[in-house]
Amino acid sequence: MYDSKEIERIVKKKKTAIIIEISVILALMVAAMILLILNVNGTVTFISIVAELALLFAIYKIFDVQSPSTWFSKEIRGVNIKEDEYISRKAYGPGLRWHQEGSRPGPQPFAPNTGANKRSTPPNVRGRVYLRLDDGNVVAISSLYKSHTELFSEGDILLKYAGTQFPIVVSREMSKQPCPICGEINDMSSDACHTCGLVIMKPDKEK
Repeated sequence: MYDSKEIERIVKKKKTAIIIEISVILALMVAAMILLILNVNGTVTFISIVAELALLFAIYKIFDVQSPSTWFSKEIRGVNIKEDEYISRKAYGPGLRWHQEGSRPGPQPFAPNTGANKRSTPPNVRGRVYLRLDDGNVVAISSLYKSHTELFSEGDILLKYAGTQFPIVVSREMSKQPCPICGEINDMSSDACHTCGLVIMKPDKEK
């Protein structure tokens, strides 16, 4: 099993970084807007317009690349009741979005192009699992790779830690599991994820 305490620390650190980045960008946008309103001279106005456009693009890149919706997402635990595959419109990395049963999930923001993902499937082929929660609702975790869904079986209890993208199996012993942070498939006998270094806890070390 992966180190849940380390996952929590990584997620907290990333959330803080995203909040700081967005706050700085918004502050700069306000400053540029004030200069636009004051209309000091043509040069300042032009620079302010360029700055506003650049800052808007920076905000877009944060949401497109860093995926705040994933880092700020809640924990999901449920029974795997269905899996399927689909072709995404863009070659994004795995991501997550909440859905009711029967809704139509879409492709999600970029995530690391890990070794396991490169070896397993074309970049625009994605997998999806449907989890039935304790309250009876069904959610879909989308943009998984085929190498991920091949590890899961119907009836497995899957856990997606808060702030992570990839679920793992918690109802049975697994020799391999996706890394919750980066998606790399790791041998559970290893000490850490081969891609991001997330610690893998051994049974006698788990708390």
